Amino acid sequence: MTAARRFRPARLAVAGVLLAVAAGFSGTLLAQSPAVTSPVATNVRDNIAGKIENIQRRQVRGGTVFCRGNRAGQRPTLRCDLRFIDPVSVLGVEIEERGNPANRWTVAFRPHNLADDETVFLLMVDRSDPARLDTVRRSARDLADIFRQSGPRQRVAVASFDGKLDFLQDFTTDKTAVASALEKIQAGGQMTDLYRLSIEGMQRLAQTPGPRKVLVIATDGKAEDKDTTLQQVIETAQRLNIRIVTIGYYETQRDLTALKSLTTLADRTQGFYVQSPGPRLALAPRTKLDFPRRLIAGVLIEAEAPEKNIPQAVNVSIRHPEGGRTSFSTVLSPGVASPSVNGEDQATPMGIDYEGYFNEVIAWFSEDITRIAGVLIAIAIILIGFIITGSIRRSVRRRKAAAAKPEPVPAPRILQEDAPTSARPSGTAPAPAWEEPKTSAGPAREDPRTAFSPVDAPTAARPVDAPTAARPVDAPTAARPAEATTATAAKPKGPAPATQIRETPPIAFLEFNGEPGTVPVRKERVAIGRETDNDVVTDPNELTVSRHHAVLWVGADGTFQIINRTKEYRDQINPILVNGAAVESGKLTDGDVVKLGTGNYGFLFRDARGTTAPRRS
Repeated sequence: MTAARRFRPARLAVAGVLLAVAAGFSGTLLAQSPAVTSPVATNVRDNIAGKIENIQRRQVRGGTVFCRGNRAGQRPTLRCDLRFIDPVSVLGVEIEERGNPANRWTVAFRPHNLADDETVFLLMVDRSDPARLDTVRRSARDLADIFRQSGPRQRVAVASFDGKLDFLQDFTTDKTAVASALEKIQAGGQMTDLYRLSIEGMQRLAQTPGPRKVLVIATDGKAEDKDTTLQQVIETAQRLNIRIVTIGYYETQRDLTALKSLTTLADRTQGFYVQSPGPRLALAPRTKLDFPRRLIAGVLIEAEAPEKNIPQAVNVSIRHPEGGRTSFSTVLSPGVASPSVNGEDQATPMGIDYEGYFNEVIAWFSEDITRIAGVLIAIAIILIGFIITGSIRRSVRRRKAAAAKPEPVPAPRILQEDAPTSARPSGTAPAPAWEEPKTSAGPAREDPRTAFSPVDAPTAARPVDAPTAARPVDAPTAARPAEATTATAAKPKGPAPATQIRETPPIAFLEFNGEPGTVPVRKERVAIGRETDNDVVTDPNELTVSRHHAVLWVGADGTFQIINRTKEYRDQINPILVNGAAVESGKLTDGDVVKLGTGNYGFLFRDARGTTAPRRS
């Protein structure tokens, strides 16, 4: 007998002991967590309304949640019904009082199942376009295969539509009757009022009693409605608390664009969307098998409080596999009726499923590598376009700036005033004292501080053939004393003196009571206003002053005149007041007070002819 065979009985015994211990431990745990039942309150006084707040999801698509409680028993109880878009497992549920985590409720939960589900379904099949005969038949057969798996308490109605909605089977639990009605659907009319008839179907569905309502639409997504929009369908579904599930069928690849509205319709109403795997194909067997599970995906939570008192709110946390989590807060209002629509409980949506959108985009890319390449090429083209456009704009701006740049004005040459005039020929301009005379030929100019000394003759610093315009050769020596010449030659030449440009003296001053302060007037005509093209730009914050308000000028008789320019471009003149009197044009004298516009902004006029600064009164 080998060693393995000798130890086999021992292994079996150890395994049996471990199983027994585990079973006993599990039994102890179950005994410590008794089953929790949360019956629905039979009257408003015992009812506890639950308001859902602060919904958070991680790795879980959207859905709906509804909570209500009962305070008729020894301790208050709470029941929460969660419906998910996709089937998701629940590993654990915790409920605690908000603000007091130590006050935890006893919780039990179970997933929804077909045997207990009481959802009411309306199946709408698009029968438009006789050319879609085979597709219409496929969609009807797919729905028949799906709802042969429906639960015993689920009720289903069948209708077909094109330009109108025809009910072929009223709400029933008979699966055979549902399949028979679907088999009767044939392709017919040319027009499809998808949105209008979807609202009509939801109105019929809302009139049928049931805890949950689901509208299932099988169509190609082509809507020819004139007065009804997709947004109206979404708003109606949200108002009536109806979930929409859409099934897309298409004939060619060009028809895929019309199916986008079906995705939006399902996502915005907490439903889901499925699509045939190809043109003129039925749904995949796996899709039809998972369809009923997705319709009832969710969990029912029942909890009991640890004491008689009812807290203001509780926090509910649900754990899912792979780190997924769903959490929300429920504000409890005892003695208040729960929110409802047509007598049915109104669930709270868990929000738009942005994570689902991301996953669908990733799946769409992964199906075909050429899609990724196409998107990358499109992005590259857009970036190159931005770069080229930016470069062109910068180039245009540079050209405009270069065109607007004024030509440089040469510096004026100021003549040396103490240069002798007797030795200068008539019509000849003397060279400035700081310039060396230019020669047409001869050696390069030397530094006067090294090549010129007091001992040398005055002419040693200049070539013999210097231009006669600067110093004639036969100029008389009497024109410049020898001692002055020697002293000048002995003094080293320094930098050129600063250019002195004499400024035109002002002929008047405008002393504003705000910006720009005191403004000297040096021209015989100046424009005044808020625009920057005026000679005198007024305070931009003084909006009572017009853009081009006034012109100040010197008349033929030498008097100052002011004229109102606003009459040139305004229907109503913006006034000018001189010493309190409105004028369109008139004379100004020293000391006049001028107001521009309807405010208090203006200036004191000072006649400066014969003076160099404004006089203050």
